[in-house]
Amino acid sequence: MTEEKVSIESLQEKLDVIIHSITRKKWKYYHIESIQNFIYHLNSFPSERTRERVAIKIESYLSLLQDKINEEHDVHSLARELYPSIWSIADEYKHGLDFIKKPSYFFNVIIWVGLFFILKSSFDTLIGLGVVAAIAIVTVIRTQMKIKARRYF
Repeated sequence: MTEEKVSIESLQEKLDVIIHSITRKKWKYYHIESIQNFIYHLNSFPSERTRERVAIKIESYLSLLQDKINEEHDVHSLARELYPSIWSIADEYKHGLDFIKKPSYFFNVIIWVGLFFILKSSFDTLIGLGVVAAIAIVTVIRTQMKIKARRYF
């Protein structure tokens, strides 16, 4: 028996139904933006077999999400429950298509400040500031390019 292939259109239709049934404020709990990006880039995988496997994973995630949304639930506990499924899909995109995790600039600033103080203890302040600024600029540009290309989860 051959299974019917999961199409991008059917995945998008399922996602649209879910989007219309929840508020935009709750999207982050259900990883809606990530799923949109995953569907958008599904055909970017070079292997048909990988595309089919990932499409099946996305479809099962959307089915699980739809079932859970229809039930009474706490968004925080549901987000924890959905995390392994979304991480499995994200892992495929991370390794196969060089996706990145959506950045936390607050976390990056903390790292850059810490790096600055480490460098300042060994080098001149301007050298430390220059190195950290160069790293920050490269990181921000790379991240913005990924976000613009919708290659994040």
